[in-house]
Amino acid sequence: MNLEKAQAIKAHVDAIAALLYEEANQEELKTLAGIEKSVRDLALEHVMPHMGIFLSKQSQVQQLDESDR
Repeated sequence: MNLEKAQAIKAHVDAIAALLYEEANQEELKTLAGIEKSVRDLALEHVMPHMGIFLSKQSQVQQLDESDR
């Protein structure tokens, strides 16, 4: 991955983290284990489903492009 892409990912992740922080249970954020649980739970609920849908759609587009050749 080039530096530009890595920087873009970091910027987007920082923005997502700020939004999810507002939704996090503040009591869970007092320990490392709680932070890990909160990150996992929030990512599974709000981020990963959208990533899965995006990747699935990209795969479908790629398959259609390949079948047109």
